[in-house]
Amino acid sequence: AFMAAPVIAQGVVIGVLVAKLSNDEIDNVVTGNRRWRQEGFGDTGGAYLVGPDYLARSGPRAFYESRDSFFADLKSVGTSDAEIAAIQRYGTPVLHQRIDTKASHAALA
Repeated sequence: AFMAAPVIAQGVVIGVLVAKLSNDEIDNVVTGNRRWRQEGFGDTGGAYLVGPDYLARSGPRAFYESRDSFFADLKSVGTSDAEIAAIQRYGTPVLHQRIDTKASHAALA
């Protein structure tokens, strides 16, 4: 993933600062290096990123703590077999899990 921000001097854009981050680096920032309890998320809380296409940009806590439960939960909410297979094949929900919820729509509105 890339992030960019304009460099402005006296109201004029004089450049652009660009940074490239791997999916692992993004995941580590969002999950606090998967130290949810120490970061204040308790036993079940977490945070994840969703892109404008409603695809995951970081993995949810459940994926890392119990993949069997994670996949069972996906199946129970009607996630397609193809989507589940892609997450399993690539070993990550990033860019494969669609998070099309009221919360994701509100966050991206």
